[in-house]
Amino acid sequence: MFLDNINVLKNSSSADAETLYKCIKEVLTRNNLDLKKCTSLVTDGASVMSVKSVYDEFVAITQTLRNLKEKDPTADGLLSKMNTVKFLGVIIILHHVLPKLASLSKAFQQGNINFSSIASSINFTTDALDDLVKTQEPIHEIEKEMKEGGRYESVELTPTPHQLEELKNLLEKYVRALKENIDSRFSNVLPVLTAFDVFNPMLVPERDALYFKNYGVDKIETLVDHFSIAHQTEEDRKDYRDEVIASWGLFKYELLKYKHTIPKEISEGAMSMTGTTPTQWALQQLLVNKASYHSFSHLLCFYRNFYVNARLQCMA
Repeated sequence: MFLDNINVLKNSSSADAETLYKCIKEVLTRNNLDLKKCTSLVTDGASVMSVKSVYDEFVAITQTLRNLKEKDPTADGLLSKMNTVKFLGVIIILHHVLPKLASLSKAFQQGNINFSSIASSINFTTDALDDLVKTQEPIHEIEKEMKEGGRYESVELTPTPHQLEELKNLLEKYVRALKENIDSRFSNVLPVLTAFDVFNPMLVPERDALYFKNYGVDKIETLVDHFSIAHQTEEDRKDYRDEVIASWGLFKYELLKYKHTIPKEISEGAMSMTGTTPTQWALQQLLVNKASYHSFSHLLCFYRNFYVNARLQCMA
């Protein structure tokens, strides 16, 4: 997602880590984004692949370090850190945990946002994490693969009962911390995220349906409650609500029109090259045609203030 552009060499002679950090911090501050909210759950594909590489090639990596340790102090130091039951145990735990988190991260990537299924994605992920603790699958693999006949038998690491208990406790603490992080990140924003599926034109009932008249009002009210914080008085909040509900009453007819004109590859779920979902496509129509849709200004405000930053705010 494009957020801003900045000359990283404006106040520095090198685009090093410190300079990039300062530039990112400046951009986040300028866009009123809390830096603290960008330092928690990170589960991109690179993390998963890095762990998988060590998991798959641990024997080869440690063997290479052994061959180099006599003439390379760095290799000797790495070997002493890596060739331990705890290090390998953590790699196995991460090998089980990170793919679960990656599936949740994917739900917020371009072209994959489905507001109606976000709650299900979160519940699926937390249940999958709970299952790892209940079944102790990572711990069982540690026992199995480190003994004779296992994947890592050649590195000659045999976990003691005490070490296995430590790894078990580590798994439980790690999963608990992840679940707490997910809950703190989504508990307040989840109803608002879910409410955004009201803009999915494929979900709008036909005009002759009994519930067409009141369709989406409850979700629009959820969005109104979220975005009316700046309206100080009760009268202001009521006026704002009435205006938005009136706009929605008209806009759902536009959504119904979109339902029958949306590109086939989007409506059928076969994402376009840009990864556009039906909801995103509908909101983009609102944004692109804002001059004609001035009566939907409040709905356009929802799009600008929330949807554009949804992935950043939720997965930072």
